[in-house]
Amino acid sequence: MRNFLRTIKIKFSKSFHNDATIIIYSLIISILAWLIISINMYPSTYQTLKNVPVNIDIEGTSAAANNLQVVSHDVEKVNVKINGQRTDIGDLKASQLRASVVIENVTSAGEYVLGFNIEMADGSKNNFTVESITPSTITVDFDEYATKEVPVEANTPNVSVESGYYKDTVVCTPSVIEISGPKNQIDSVEKLVVNVNDELHLDNYYTAYSSDWTLYSESGIVDNKNIEIPENEFKVDIPVYMKKELELSYTLQNVPSYFDESSIEFELSPSSIVVTSPNKALLEQTTWHIGYIDLRDVTADSTFTFEIELPSGYQNLSGDTTVTAKLKSDNLETKTFANMSNISIINAPSQYDISLMTKSISPVLIGPADDIEKITDMDIVLEIDVSSILPLRAGEEYSVNVNVLTPNYDKVWTQGTYMAVIQVDEAQETTVSSDSSSKSDSTGIDDSYISPEKKSADDE
Repeated sequence: MRNFLRTIKIKFSKSFHNDATIIIYSLIISILAWLIISINMYPSTYQTLKNVPVNIDIEGTSAAANNLQVVSHDVEKVNVKINGQRTDIGDLKASQLRASVVIENVTSAGEYVLGFNIEMADGSKNNFTVESITPSTITVDFDEYATKEVPVEANTPNVSVESGYYKDTVVCTPSVIEISGPKNQIDSVEKLVVNVNDELHLDNYYTAYSSDWTLYSESGIVDNKNIEIPENEFKVDIPVYMKKELELSYTLQNVPSYFDESSIEFELSPSSIVVTSPNKALLEQTTWHIGYIDLRDVTADSTFTFEIELPSGYQNLSGDTTVTAKLKSDNLETKTFANMSNISIINAPSQYDISLMTKSISPVLIGPADDIEKITDMDIVLEIDVSSILPLRAGEEYSVNVNVLTPNYDKVWTQGTYMAVIQVDEAQETTVSSDSSSKSDSTGIDDSYISPEKKSADDE
């Protein structure tokens, strides 16, 4: 221990010979000195706390004694400036305070302009003085008034459906409504019923609108006098469905034109669902499309999961919300062809020179074991179709997709996506030299020479 302390002392002494260390020590000492001076010379400070929540509690007040309730108020939060000891209020937050509304002499319904009392939210004693409150007052509306949320239902006594269809649960919009009025009257209300009295015989989804409504308590109809509701008209949807079992289907995506799609199959679970529609759209329908499977994402043991999505108004009565698609992968093999560099560029505009910056790729092929065993580099076509990224700009580099094709093997596909970088430049003009006796192209072939065959053809 003594040796350890001696080592620390030696290192500490040596640190004073380092300028950077001296600067750090000086800064730490300055900060400590400032804190000590601030606490001792300026023990009190001011602080402004914004968005202190307003609290309105009428319990035990003159308003409560007169059976009044708060209907509305115009201030939700206030800003408070306080003064106190730095150690007491330095870390105080707005959420630790509350602006309690001072309710005095409120004895009848009406609007009152009231003040605030700033308190600690946890009920503890204030260790500060309030300098100002902004805004300094709040306007509160009092009344012996009540509001209540009640469910909305529909009454459709004269609606029937065609044979082979069924009427599902009638839906009202809104499904819940807030009613307002005298407290005793409001307390007895259990539900609001919208009345649709039209005589209807339906074979399709039907929407009605009604302003005819009735309030009910447990014992019967409630007088709606003096009761207010926010809706003038209610929407009533009467679902009448056709039901049918549909086989599920999918589509392979990014499939080369030569590929035999029948050679790859996915087992779907479930393979079908029972669907209902609000119209006759299902009459001629036998399948339901669940989505797309990108051939480039398919591996020998691929499994894909799809959400079953139905249009608005349709229902899935089967209860299955997802479909699993599992590849039937009998006798499939995978093989990587490393560092292939025979990448062709096709459909390039003549005004540009296209340079391939990526030298090689290593595609992975998958397919029947017999085919994979036979395939060589010579069977694989690598191409970049420039038309897919038009328009081009000279002097730019582009990251483009490399198509990996095996035209002679229609059951083999490429696993994954492969990218390459190309450089686009303006095409260079070819200089052609000529004289009176002959013309040569850039390859050195004399254009003035005419073969006997071509001369004979020209003469004819």
